[in-house]
Amino acid sequence: MKPIETEPPTYWQQIFELAHCNSREYQGDKLPTYKWDWPKNGFLTRRMAEVKAREARDAKAQTV
Repeated sequence: MKPIETEPPTYWQQIFELAHCNSREYQGDKLPTYKWDWPKNGFLTRRMAEVKAREARDAKAQTV
């Protein structure tokens, strides 16, 4: 019989496996490092830029 091949657990699977709610001790120092960045052109980023531009335009219009 051939053994079942499984993929290694993902980053988040490792976190939840070590979660206190699973009666496990949290070992955050032993988790692999994971580099994460905010999305560069997401909806919220574009919306924030629009709001800031509108506020700057309104502030400029009030001073004239």
